[in-house]
Amino acid sequence: MLKNYIKIAFRNLKKNKVYTLINMGGLAMGMAIFLLITMYTRHELSYKKFKG
Repeated sequence: MLKNYIKIAFRNLKKNKVYTLINMGGLAMGMAIFLLITMYTRHELSYKKFKG
């Protein structure tokens, strides 16, 4: 059954190429931005607090 779902998904991806490219591009950009924000936040929080 899972094999059938995967086959149908690939068939729909081939049929709607432009829509697929837009969605995949948006997903890739969203994931990249999320990772950059996470890395920046972890870097900023890694500094020790200045006491004095």
